[in-house]
Amino acid sequence: MTKFLLLLSLSCSEKGGDSANPTGPNPPNNGAEEATRRISVAETSSGKLLITDGTGGNVGGEICLSELHPEHCSGNTSLENPCLMFGTDIQENGHVLLTYALRDPSTPVAPGAISMVSPTHPPTVEWTIHALDLSPDIQVQEQIDCTNDPATPSCHLYGAHNAWVLEDETVLVADTSNSRILWLTPPSSGETGVVNHVLSTSHPQWGKERYPNQVQPLTIGGEEHLLVTFKAQVLPGNELIDEGRIVLWNVSDRETPTRVWAFPEEGGLAAVHQGWIEDTPAGMLMLYAHSAGAVVEDDPHRYGSIGFAQFNGIEPPTYLADGVLPEPGLGFTREVEWDEDNEALLVVDSGCENSQDDCGRSGRVLLIEFPELSSSEKTGAFTAGHEHQTFVDMQVRNNLIGRSLRFPFEADPLAEGELVNIGLCD
Repeated sequence: MTKFLLLLSLSCSEKGGDSANPTGPNPPNNGAEEATRRISVAETSSGKLLITDGTGGNVGGEICLSELHPEHCSGNTSLENPCLMFGTDIQENGHVLLTYALRDPSTPVAPGAISMVSPTHPPTVEWTIHALDLSPDIQVQEQIDCTNDPATPSCHLYGAHNAWVLEDETVLVADTSNSRILWLTPPSSGETGVVNHVLSTSHPQWGKERYPNQVQPLTIGGEEHLLVTFKAQVLPGNELIDEGRIVLWNVSDRETPTRVWAFPEEGGLAAVHQGWIEDTPAGMLMLYAHSAGAVVEDDPHRYGSIGFAQFNGIEPPTYLADGVLPEPGLGFTREVEWDEDNEALLVVDSGCENSQDDCGRSGRVLLIEFPELSSSEKTGAFTAGHEHQTFVDMQVRNNLIGRSLRFPFEADPLAEGELVNIGLCD
């Protein structure tokens, strides 16, 4: 997650540039800049936020769930009792917002938690949300009874993947495994967050989408919107498939959100992760990690891709292309964002889809040159034959971490002075 709350102010008709005019890649920068580029990386399987020290991609700092929750996360080296790090967001005051799961093998769910911490060893906790306070009205809306059936997953955070602190100090959460978005008030004491609003499958416009893994707040034409990335969808008979979509919601009235559009309009994207609206060399684009978007049967070097679509505000995006790399290609892509300082794409490749998989691909964080893009008559929807996609070649500039990563989820460029001299965990 980027280390600031991105609010994009657009009029309804404003566009970020004419993508019909091809934008060529930036020339490679092979100097010392990348060697000193500092980033943070959420390494999911180890339960750590890794911080590079600017000397060739070495890790010089860590924030660890094993120190935040030693009773649950110590010795977090296997999947028997894993503590999983997902979203992170550095605040202007230097605090870090962590979104994570504390999986208990005795239960079928992965209880989620959100903590605001100061980056010390162990982390200094400003507040933590472990439990939810859902009003009787919200429980009726969501058709749950947390008094008589408190073990219901919807009565808790369940595999939450990312969170933001909004300007009104409300916490916005993608509560992934519950397939919903929450607005919470963090606790002033205790560990219970008050649920103010819910956008979920109970909304009549929600559709078939399931498992939101990213929510980005946007302001469009002066009104509050959310861009929500869904990994999957449900078919008749409650069959879940890993073909998600990216959906824009108008939430200027949080009591009555309105669905604006879904991308693609028909079909889906293969296990898509972390869609972002960002200002790029090709104008205002929607970038997304098309996690299995380039899979070709019997070709181990074609797996993940990076999706590019022109962002048109409240009008549906215009698909441009899927970017791929030459051999060994991309694995299961988790995140992409535009690194303005380096004028390159910052891409997180987790290698395998699941941390217990042995797929033969390593986790990496890459700087990739921005590819040449032009208009496409295709929709970007995934099929096994890829007839609705246009593939363009990309070029790696640098691998930003000098070792294989354990299931990286997201990475962010660090500004000068951010998260320095943190040190490693015990």
